[in-house]
Amino acid sequence: MDPNKADELYKKALKNISDRSLMIAMNDIYKLLNGSGGFDTRESFSDAEKTYRFLLKYLLEGKPDTKREKLFKELQFNIAEIATNAYEEASMSSSYKLYFEKKRSKKSLKFESIHSLQEQYRALQQKYKLMKQEAPVDLQLVTKQSMEETVSKLFYKIWLFGTNKEQIDFDISPSLVTALTFRLLVHFQEAEMMALIDACEFGKQEVHWRALCGIIILLQQREELIGYNPVLSSRISLLKDIPGFQQEFYSVLIMMIRTFEAESIAKKLEENIFCDLENLRDKITSKVPLKDFLSDPEALEKNPEWKELINPSDLEKKMHEINDLQQEGADVMLSSFAMLKDLPFFHEVANWFLPFDPEYSALRTLLANDPAESLYFLNSLTQTPYICSSDKYSFCFNIKSMPQEMAKGITRKYRTDTDELNKIVEEDRKVNNDGKGDSYAREYIQDLFRFFKFHPRRADFTDIFEDVLGLYDSPYIQELLSGTESLRKIAAFYFDKGIYEEAAILFDLLIESGDEDARILQQQAYCYQELGEKEIALSIYKQALALNPKDYWTLRKVAGCYRQLKEYDKAIEYAEKAGALKPDNLSIESFKAYCYLEQKNYEEALRCFHKINYLDSTNNKTLRPIAWCYFLSDKQAESLKYYDKILSNQPETTDYLNAGHAYWVAGDQKQAIELYATGAKLTKIREDFINQFKEDESILSDKGIPSEILSYMPDIIFFESSPLRL
Repeated sequence: MDPNKADELYKKALKNISDRSLMIAMNDIYKLLNGSGGFDTRESFSDAEKTYRFLLKYLLEGKPDTKREKLFKELQFNIAEIATNAYEEASMSSSYKLYFEKKRSKKSLKFESIHSLQEQYRALQQKYKLMKQEAPVDLQLVTKQSMEETVSKLFYKIWLFGTNKEQIDFDISPSLVTALTFRLLVHFQEAEMMALIDACEFGKQEVHWRALCGIIILLQQREELIGYNPVLSSRISLLKDIPGFQQEFYSVLIMMIRTFEAESIAKKLEENIFCDLENLRDKITSKVPLKDFLSDPEALEKNPEWKELINPSDLEKKMHEINDLQQEGADVMLSSFAMLKDLPFFHEVANWFLPFDPEYSALRTLLANDPAESLYFLNSLTQTPYICSSDKYSFCFNIKSMPQEMAKGITRKYRTDTDELNKIVEEDRKVNNDGKGDSYAREYIQDLFRFFKFHPRRADFTDIFEDVLGLYDSPYIQELLSGTESLRKIAAFYFDKGIYEEAAILFDLLIESGDEDARILQQQAYCYQELGEKEIALSIYKQALALNPKDYWTLRKVAGCYRQLKEYDKAIEYAEKAGALKPDNLSIESFKAYCYLEQKNYEEALRCFHKINYLDSTNNKTLRPIAWCYFLSDKQAESLKYYDKILSNQPETTDYLNAGHAYWVAGDQKQAIELYATGAKLTKIREDFINQFKEDESILSDKGIPSEILSYMPDIIFFESSPLRL
């Protein structure tokens, strides 16, 4: 079957199952089975169809059945699995997706058992332990490589062909958790989801954290399939009763959500911070004779300017910025390693998820002439925080491609720089009594992110990070975080990051759950205001005011909403209430002035602006609105007096435009043209100034300037500001 047609039928079938249209879904599945379905799949299809026909028959006969809905959900789950089998069988020979390419190239694995592969690995592992004591390194590497190949086979066996209910020994490699997660993403089965939950509940540290990440991914990606299966739904609900689970779940969820900004942070680091650091390096190199600096440790003391270059305040600020991002959990290494994911090592999907192994066979010869230094460096790298396994492999294989002397210099420098850091991190872990804690999850999520964003065949996979901001939409995730504290934290995270749409949804949920206080209402209203829902925002701000009637910030926001709605009397009323809490507040007076200005109440606007000028005589910014108010209220003498002051003190181009208007309306056309021409000359693009003039033509017309001369003035300004020369 044409692979695009198979994709279309499969998606339609799943959609119809979700919509409870099982007969229509089975019709889509029948088309998938036509000509390519295996015997077992056809049998399962036939049984499901018969069961559903009986269910419908009894329904139409009016026979009561308290278990009908339970049976219907079981049918939904079973038919979805049949649809997946039919889709795989229809696509197996023709699909160009990587999953099917791998199934074709590794089809022999289908007939190998997980048990036999695990036994092979254990035998090799025991042999390797013995060989490390006495065998030559080259023989050790052969055995180590066989162990790695067996892990790879296990990964592909689980991902491509499933477990067939065999037990997985995740202690062999945590990457097998990823294989199981990938399997469930393409072929969801109850037994395998139970195995993942078991790995989360009973697995050792890294296995536990990887499984927890997998559960969160599947709760979003396979939410409906879980909903069809009451056994799975119940098992997932019980997870929240495990001591400490909810806190771990919340921590990983926030890490997943944080990935939404990973690429923007990488871009910021690349274009701003790293670029500036590179420029600084070039500046230092040009100013400081490197050979003198290296040969004389006191070189910096000879020229204070050199020392200033080496340790400028802006460098310190940028390094602090990187550190702050890292401490917040941001993925600051993404931009550094993104270009190193096309190495041969990453041609195998399984390798993207291997925990970093300092004894990895291909890295034992990192420094060909110094295997001891290689191992020392690799062990040091293993302990380094904030760098995920995928990036560690990238770093090492990149070093391996360098000339030996250069590689040795880098490894030694790296060890010196990181050994002390690793000691500090280890001490911190001891103090906090948490081992590596959730750093396993953070680094694993980074591994996943790199795969789904940088794998050359990433288009063949559903990007699990495409909708991380919507993770909380899953009812299972909401249930596992039941209780308002976690919900508050996630809502606050969205709010602080300016993700107002999602934050508003969460604040709505908080309020529905009865967790209503003035602060939540303020934040909820602010979200709606930022989303342009002014009426909703206003209503919620007023609810917040009912709880705290004298809150200055809320009063200001209510006034702001009324101003946006052009209800200026109400805006002024609430601004005055806010002003009563902070008398002679310049911001309040300015707000009221502009409301009066919108109402064309120039007298009150001028009163407010003059008050601001009186309270802060050093603030020349009020001169502009005062001059403009006088102009609009036909008091041109006063307007010109203020414009003369403005033009004498660092005027802006718009000052020349507005002063020109005042002089023209006052009858001094020549002076007006001179001011217009000066403003046009000072504007980077003269046409911008002329367009601003055109926007004010209606005002000038209302002030009595004849429309005929108005139509010529743009050309006059253009000519006077830059006469044409032939």
